[in-house]
Formats: sequence, C-alpha cells, structure tokens
Amino acid sequence: KTGNAENNSAIEGFDRTKSQFARVFHSGQMMAEQMPEQTRLNAESQLDAWHQLIERGLSQQIRKEKAKMDSGLGLLASFGSTSPFVGLFGTVWGIMHALQDISSKGSASLEVVAGPIGEALIATAIGIAVAIPAVLGYNFFIRLNKANLAKLDHFADDYLRATIQQHLQQQTGMTNGATNTR
Repeated sequence: KTGNAENNSAIEGFDRTKSQFARVFHSGQMMAEQMPEQTRLNAESQLDAWHQLIERGLSQQIRKEKAKMDSGLGLLASFGSTSPFVGLFGTVWGIMHALQDISSKGSASLEVVAGPIGEALIATAIGIAVAIPAVLGYNFFIRLNKANLAKLDHFADDYLRATIQQHLQQQTGMTNGATNTR
C-alpha cells in the first residue's frame, strides 16, 4: 500500500516479536499503511493529521516497550529496600533470644550469649547480602532502560522523519508531474 516495494519487503523481513525496534517500526508502518493514497498526494492538512496519528502510534508502542522493560523492576526494588529490614528483624530476634537465655540461666557468660548473638549477626549479613545486589541490579536496569528508551525515541523520530520525507517527495513528484503535463 505504501507504493514502495522495498519497504514492504523490509517489513516482511522483520519478526515483530524479536526486537523492540521491529515492534516500534511495525506500529508506525501499520498506521502508515492505513493512510489512503489520495491523502499522501493531496490535502496537506490531512497529511499532517495522518503524520500525527503515526507519531501517536509510535509513542504508544514506545510506552508499551517501557512497560515491558520496567515489569520486573518493582520486585527488585522491593527486595533491595526490604531485605535490610528483614535482616534487622533477625538481629532483634537474635538479641531477644540472647537476653532470654541470659535471664533464664542467670549468667551473662560468653557461652550463653555467643550463640544467639552470632545468629543475629548472620541474619543481618544475609539481609545486607540480599539488599546490595538487588539495589545495584535495580540501578543498572534503570540506566539500561533509559538508554534503550532514548534509542527507541531516536528510532521513532527517524522513522517519522523518513515517512514524512517520503510523503513530501511523493507530493512533489505528483505536483511536478501535473505541471509537466500542462
């Protein structure tokens, strides 16, 4: 429908499920293919409206891609923020256990205190050991997602620019052809 066989073969070569770029391209191309041929060749206001629709389609697909990229980050952030508190709870629990042993045995000797305090410190260490990688991973994926979104935005801008340029060239070609035949 676009009048460009090269674009159609490029579309067929894309597997929409494999690449974010392919899905963004496909969303724009699907909207561009719905544009009636006479719109591309005539009414400038209609052409602008179609270009806005294509831009909105591209933006919507980018938002979908962002949602996919961000889908697991909430869980990772939850682990990073709650695991130190779980470790702290384990520490408090261990200290309470140590204090109960002291009161029940009536002695604060190293033998009575060492076991429960050691368990408490292990709980703290586990909480920190879970939190640090989770926070680092969360920050890494946030930066990676921002970089990918910037690339998708640039790709969508380039696609829209190329589509508008192609339509303008078609309009110019039709206008020049109409003046040459007079």
